[in-house]
Amino acid sequence: MRVKTTLNCFLQYLKILFCYLKFILFSFVNLKPFVNPSEKIDVVYLWADFTDLAWLKKRECDRKRYLGFDSKIHRLPKPMDELKFSIRALEMYFKDLNRIFIVTDKQVPEWLDVSNPRVKIVDHKDIVKDRLNLPSYNPLVIESYLHNIPGLKEDFLYFNDDFFLNAPCSAKDFFIKDGIRPRLGRKVAEKGDLGENPDHHTIAIKNSDLLLDRDFKPESRLTMAHRPQPLKKSFMRRCECLYPKEFEVTRKGHFRSEMRYVLHSHLLSYLYYYEGKTSFIINLMEKDMFYWSNDLSKNKLLYGQFKKQRSFCIQENWGIHLNVKAIKQFNQLMSELFPKKSSFEK
Repeated sequence: MRVKTTLNCFLQYLKILFCYLKFILFSFVNLKPFVNPSEKIDVVYLWADFTDLAWLKKRECDRKRYLGFDSKIHRLPKPMDELKFSIRALEMYFKDLNRIFIVTDKQVPEWLDVSNPRVKIVDHKDIVKDRLNLPSYNPLVIESYLHNIPGLKEDFLYFNDDFFLNAPCSAKDFFIKDGIRPRLGRKVAEKGDLGENPDHHTIAIKNSDLLLDRDFKPESRLTMAHRPQPLKKSFMRRCECLYPKEFEVTRKGHFRSEMRYVLHSHLLSYLYYYEGKTSFIINLMEKDMFYWSNDLSKNKLLYGQFKKQRSFCIQENWGIHLNVKAIKQFNQLMSELFPKKSSFEK
């Protein structure tokens, strides 16, 4: 049994290595300079306030309405403020920043200076055409509508609020001439049996990958890293026309448990790849995600690791509820890493 497990791990590593070599070669050949080095880039965030009790109650009422059950409300005891620190890092390190659009469900960060003309709050209803798809607590749904944001530039970066830059970068690090530079992760997209109780995101990636197998060629593909995603409005619209059924099915899922396809990253990035318009960024040495927990000693060790990276993503450890001490520690350490208030704060 142990020999079989070791062999499977070895074969998996070989598959990952083969994928990296394949995509490194393609990306090197296809690397074209960003057409306009003076071009400024918009940034889009999705955000929700998990300290907002009224919003949390509304979510559970909607869960009961659409899924037939509700769950216990978990309210963060105090804000993590990931978005605040992410924007601090963005302004500090991304020299080509134009405007910031924060897509949210009738919520506004209390620290945000909404009088700043370079930031705009965008409500879900402002971009979701079919109101039957609202309310939505499924990020894949809202992500499929990002190209509908009023005033958004053709080239833009999509951030989760737990993405953080940690080194200087510019538009050319994310875009090439007529194309994009997405970041590859360290996992091969699953195609076969996912075993018992697979997570919903893994299922959605598998569905997207099988779609690419059907329309192009069956091959192993790496998943995208949890990093800022370069996108183009025109290509999102074209993808919407090419895959109307997949967009429609995805958009009908009000909750994360109804994830169907990962459209904005996995599908779009590889569609661009097959058109010769993707130059992947590959870094085997940089860890994809870090998980924050209630173990303060372990969190301090994590901090020592991610502060050395050029970028990183931090999420709550799966299945736990962070306590006040862990949240305070997060705020303190992120304040050390990004101490300067951004121009978007009050």
